[in-house]
Amino acid sequence: MTESRSVLSPLALAGLAALVVGLGFGRFAYTALVPGLIGEGWIGPTGAGPLAAANFAGYLAGALAGAPLARRFGTATTLRLTMAATALALFAGVAPFGIVWLALARFAAGVGGAVLMVVAPTTVLRLAEPARRGAIAGVVFTGIGLGIALSGTLVPMLARAGIAVTWAALGLAAGVLTLLTWRRWPDVPVAAAAPHEKGLPKGFVLLTLGY
Repeated sequence: MTESRSVLSPLALAGLAALVVGLGFGRFAYTALVPGLIGEGWIGPTGAGPLAAANFAGYLAGALAGAPLARRFGTATTLRLTMAATALALFAGVAPFGIVWLALARFAAGVGGAVLMVVAPTTVLRLAEPARRGAIAGVVFTGIGLGIALSGTLVPMLARAGIAVTWAALGLAAGVLTLLTWRRWPDVPVAAAAPHEKGLPKGFVLLTLGY
């Protein structure tokens, strides 16, 4: 097996996909949606701030909850359900139930994004060969930039068909990635890590908060 093939393993690509869903779609796609949300009357000119705050609050909660959830349910279950929940949170934006509903959806997407950011990279890197961890980390974290690039490029194009269509497309894309990665996650609880690696590294939590 060549270096490139081992680095681009199914698990590493699953980690990349998790960050596309959690960060690229769940967190950063909203910025590109704001003009359309205001233009179509979904929110007023002052509504963008509260929705962003709701997402950040959810992100903070998810950053704190990621490790306990992984310890309680195992990384596989946590990642599968969190990716699915993030997809549903994006789909929830389709319903024009007002700013409170959107705030709840943004909060849920924030929680999902942070949990994925905390748990997915550590799960992948824990099982990687030490000599390849740096390269595999590069593959996984490429998901953030790729997700932002996709959102920034495709959301304005989709918004021409309407905000509801855009939310639905984001939810569908997240759902497809969830299904594609469903069987890739190892069912290894965090508590099974080596003694010097108990829990999730604090550095990942701090890195998560940086986003």
